This record gives sequence, structure tokens and C-alpha cells, in this order.
Amino acid sequence: MPQAKTKSVYQTLADVDFSNHIEKKGKFSYVSWSWAWALVKQNYPEASFEKHVFNDNQDNPLPFMRDTKGFTYVCVSVKIEGQQQTEIYPVTDNQNKAVTHPDSFQVNTAHQRALVKCLAY
Repeated sequence: MPQAKTKSVYQTLADVDFSNHIEKKGKFSYVSWSWAWALVKQNYPEASFEKHVFNDNQDNPLPFMRDTKGFTYVCVSVKIEGQQQTEIYPVTDNQNKAVTHPDSFQVNTAHQRALVKCLAY
């Protein structure tokens, strides 16, 4: 007897109804990272994510990287059932404008936004 075809990770997560978790801040609508992660973990308890660390030119570990123009980025990877998605995401201010010298809160916010973007992939 043929085995029943199981849904892919993408198909399973695309079917999750998160409409009750959409929030609005100013002109932006979003799903908070905590809800996005909870909805994934309900379906894939073994899912994991990593916030990447980079070394500066003095070999100091940093939770961000900078390009030659001074813009700052973070990188997050999500792994679900052996599939990995990685997102490099710019650090932005509260107007979603890229910043060159972010504070720690902006770096943390960018990590959480990158996490949700990986989950959307």
C-alpha cells in the first residue's frame, strides 16, 4: 500500500492561521517574533534558530556586521527538519530606515525581524 504523502514544512506553515496575531505599529502591520516562533514550535518542536556572530578587524565578536559604507546588518538562520533558511537583514530605526551606528536595542530588533523573515521563507 502506498504511503500517504506528508506536507512539506512550507505547506504546513503556510496553512497556519496567524490572522489573530497581526499587530500594527504606525503604518506597519506585522506578526511579533514571539508569536511567529510559537506558531512554528507548535508544529515543529525541534525547530531551532541561530543569531550569527561576526568578528571585527581586531577579532572582537559582534552580533552584527558592517559594509564599506557603514551600514549595519545582522544574520539569522532557522533550521526546521533539516532545512535551513538564512537571512541577512539591515539594522533599521523605527521608520525602517537603515542606520550606520545602531544601539543595542536596534540590533536586537533587527535580529527578531530577521528571524520572522526566515520563518516566512
